[in-house]
Amino acid sequence: MEVLGRLSELEKMVKLLIVKISEISSSSKETMEKMEMIHKVVLIPTGTNLEDIHAKALSFMKSAQHGWILDSGASKHVTGAPDEFISYTPYPSTYKETIQTADGTCQPIKGNGTVKCTPSITLSSVLHVLSFPVNLVSLSALFDQMDYRVSFDQEHCLIQDRRTGKKIEISIRHGGLWYLDGKENGKFLGVALAASMNEDEAKAMLQHCRLGHLSFDTMAKAFPEIMTKTDKRKLVCDACEYGKHKRATYVSRGLRSITPFMLVHSDVWTSPVTPVSGMKYFVTFIDCYSRVTWIYLMKHKTEVLKCFQDFCSLIGNQYDARVKVLRTDNGTEYVNNEFCSFFISSRDLTPNYMS
Repeated sequence: MEVLGRLSELEKMVKLLIVKISEISSSSKETMEKMEMIHKVVLIPTGTNLEDIHAKALSFMKSAQHGWILDSGASKHVTGAPDEFISYTPYPSTYKETIQTADGTCQPIKGNGTVKCTPSITLSSVLHVLSFPVNLVSLSALFDQMDYRVSFDQEHCLIQDRRTGKKIEISIRHGGLWYLDGKENGKFLGVALAASMNEDEAKAMLQHCRLGHLSFDTMAKAFPEIMTKTDKRKLVCDACEYGKHKRATYVSRGLRSITPFMLVHSDVWTSPVTPVSGMKYFVTFIDCYSRVTWIYLMKHKTEVLKCFQDFCSLIGNQYDARVKVLRTDNGTEYVNNEFCSFFISSRDLTPNYMS
């Protein structure tokens, strides 16, 4: 009876192994290799020791489950394989803390350590739970440890450095799960980089990178057969944008207005296309406190003063308020005798010019 029970257990394990291989294997060659391993276990001569069969089946199950799975629901990295750790700290036997798994059971934690799950990602504070069947990468813990950005599509997950946009790793989808396996990266790199692009846009971006991040306007002249098929507005290169930044972030100085219309920003814009009405220009007035914007259309830049006077009248009648400071770019449409006369007549209004 004991032998029959062991055989039944082995049969279930082999069936589970076949299911796992069908989920994890990404090519027919790998599948055939693993199927040959199964046949070596199942088709054995009579009289072979069942302990050897059991050990072999366990080893094959372990090799099939070597990948790390991305999990947005886990709060900590977890593994059940002690050989995954490059450094390990065991917990004393008196340690009683447990983790709750998806089926509601609580499993004891044996220790924690550091795991190098891929060549470019090293996880710290990974919990060791002996009975845990898979390796989980907690996205929450990963973001706390490193400044990463993750994007998903139907088949792949791209992990990038949030500040530079540099590719860190690629996760592949198998059986509804996202497996993080560094050995798969080279095969799917091109696909993941083009996850949000069509084929023509992906070709243009690839050529852009090959030419040392040549501008898209110059590429349109040098490679019209590629660029005519794409919309340049959709081609965004993170490396080019970050390379032109003088600093990563700008520290807030707390200079935002504390009351409406205390400070109003203004600028004049030129329309790239002259409309039928002839209103080629428009001026904007932006309240620094609320960020509400008013736009006035103009045929000539000399109409800026008239628009500003109308804006001040609107603010006074509708909100019973007055503009305190007008900030502009020091353009001639603001710096002239007419505007100076208006500022003198409006004692509460002060110009603030910025070059």
